[in-house]
Amino acid sequence: MVYFIDTVGEKSGLESFDENLVKLFVSNGIKCGIISNFSSKNCSKVFYNFYKNISFAKKILFFVISYLNYLKFIFCHQKSIFVYSCFGLRFVDIIFNLPFSLLGNFFVLVNDVQSLNTMDGLSLLQRIFYKYFIRNIIVFSKSARDELYSLGFRGRIFIIPWPAYSFDKSFDDANIAPEVRDSVNHSKINLLFFGGIKKSKGLDLVINALNELNPHELNRLKLIIAGQNINKAFVPIENMISNNVDLSLIIRYINNDELGYLFNNADYVLLPYEKIYQSAILNLAFYYNKPVISSDLPYFNEIYEKVKYGFIFKNGSKEDLKNTFLCLPKKFNFNSEDFLNQQENCLEEDLRLLLKNA
Repeated sequence: MVYFIDTVGEKSGLESFDENLVKLFVSNGIKCGIISNFSSKNCSKVFYNFYKNISFAKKILFFVISYLNYLKFIFCHQKSIFVYSCFGLRFVDIIFNLPFSLLGNFFVLVNDVQSLNTMDGLSLLQRIFYKYFIRNIIVFSKSARDELYSLGFRGRIFIIPWPAYSFDKSFDDANIAPEVRDSVNHSKINLLFFGGIKKSKGLDLVINALNELNPHELNRLKLIIAGQNINKAFVPIENMISNNVDLSLIIRYINNDELGYLFNNADYVLLPYEKIYQSAILNLAFYYNKPVISSDLPYFNEIYEKVKYGFIFKNGSKEDLKNTFLCLPKKFNFNSEDFLNQQENCLEEDLRLLLKNA
């Protein structure tokens, strides 16, 4: 039995990611479950959502109860394989990993080697934990593996492709807010910047590049920014951008129906990231068969070599991104189906190898 451990869960909408991993394992004849804070057929709701906007006392209470439930669950299922998912090695992750991270049947799925929310780098405690207190790590890219080795990690690293999405692409019009519906302009090229807004994601580069285009050049473009402003990375966004830019701002959590509407109607998905280890948004774009404009980070280059998914520009270059905007066609011929099938086959092989070495 394999259990995926996800302390974040419903806080950041990771349910679909967890469920995708389970479906993949089950399709290969492997029994799977999820340990998290949401309710589903596959999930054991061991954790309380201690990230909620509640009093500090309740957060502590929920955390303590969750941790005790977690310890009990692990000890009651000692012969199982556990995969703990984390984004950056937060203090919470260290606490949850510490009792078990050196066991042979315990794997840490490192989505981000260091947190990209603040870009403050790793603390001494995080460096020590990576180096001495983790035995098995799973990552989604060679760049993540290389950074871990540069930190002195001594254990085993398994690289797997990001699991393809498989949720229903249809959406319910009743659940789409007017501001989302009105954000799309079908007479223009709709550029979608989607997901949590962080400084590492390069939104300021997009804004600066568009600000330098003249009104005639801008007339064919529509910028849609949709997602939560993490740690108020940019405040306020509307004051950063020229009045000549056709802009729609939806700065909040985007529900699944709104996500489907935006990706169905986008012409390009923007990924101008300054640093990344993997990208769920890139895989969402592939799932909706949408071309992408991305920086030339190592992770994106890895993927671009396999599938020419759109346009790639020099990381951090406003001039290069501006020129990319000037040459965009309304329609870009792109088919992600073969690539996604190839990724799924590779993932199945990698997972079998991982379980064999557990």
